[in-house]
Amino acid sequence: MAQRDSIKGHWLSKSGVRRGIRDTVLAVPLVSDLFRKHWHFLSRLGACRGVFPTRHGAELVAASLGPVGYNENTAIGPEIKGEPSDMRKRDYPVLFWLSRALSEGCKILDLGGSAGTEYFTYRQFLQFPERVIWMVCELPHVVEFGRSLANAVDAPELAFTTRIEDGAGADIFLSCGVLQYLEQDLATCLRMLQPLPPRVLVNRIPLHEGETFFTIQSLLGTVVPYRIQNRQELVDSMIELDYQLVDCWTEKREVVIPFHPQRSVDEFYGFYFALSKVASKDRNWDAIATAHEVCARIAPLWMAERPTQEALQIELSIH
Repeated sequence: MAQRDSIKGHWLSKSGVRRGIRDTVLAVPLVSDLFRKHWHFLSRLGACRGVFPTRHGAELVAASLGPVGYNENTAIGPEIKGEPSDMRKRDYPVLFWLSRALSEGCKILDLGGSAGTEYFTYRQFLQFPERVIWMVCELPHVVEFGRSLANAVDAPELAFTTRIEDGAGADIFLSCGVLQYLEQDLATCLRMLQPLPPRVLVNRIPLHEGETFFTIQSLLGTVVPYRIQNRQELVDSMIELDYQLVDCWTEKREVVIPFHPQRSVDEFYGFYFALSKVASKDRNWDAIATAHEVCARIAPLWMAERPTQEALQIELSIH
């Protein structure tokens, strides 16, 4: 037993040294960029390198780095929740708006939903009404596995397709952490669905304030083009389709691109869009008007009672 503890301690010590060396390397700007680009890239899931104005340019360079495309060995399952505190903060907005939108006979198109990741995660908290259809649009090998999984477990609402057009007539469009990998942007995907889904929920999207560009991301064995879109460009493209932005949220999450610190991302976004005729029902406009009136009445009162800087200095000098 003593020998085993000694070996374990020795291994932990070596591991700690390795982490210490890595952290030291990543703390030096130029050395960090070199490490991330040449050694860190293929060995870390989600690591990125390069900046390209077009997806085609990213694909050409990606082909020189390794197999291009989705890594079939990278499987993502549902988040299993034991306690309410286990819920990720980024899921609360989606759950909130889904809980308000779900109705009997509702159809959800889940673009890039793996083998039902969001379905199995969210139904731990949502009571699905009768005849709900949760349709996942995915790659062929994922669809094949998803269908066999849905037959093996209790998932009567879950369906799969490889064609986004099969989601026509959906009441809710959902996509979580996938739009950045697609050739089409969000608005283009929605144009393939007629009529347009009244409600659109998207989550975990890397956005920034500069021009839209592409980088290359490692999926541990394969590489893929990865879109970093301009935030306002995405919102404007939805407004052109007669959607209104009802809600927006963010989570702290980094995309570090070596040698391009100005293009790196430190927040991922989520949005709830609704067609104009639906958005008006999702907000209580009378309550909004009242809230503005209350705010206007309180603000002057609070400012009037707030001591001035000069008064604070006099008070401090007295004491």
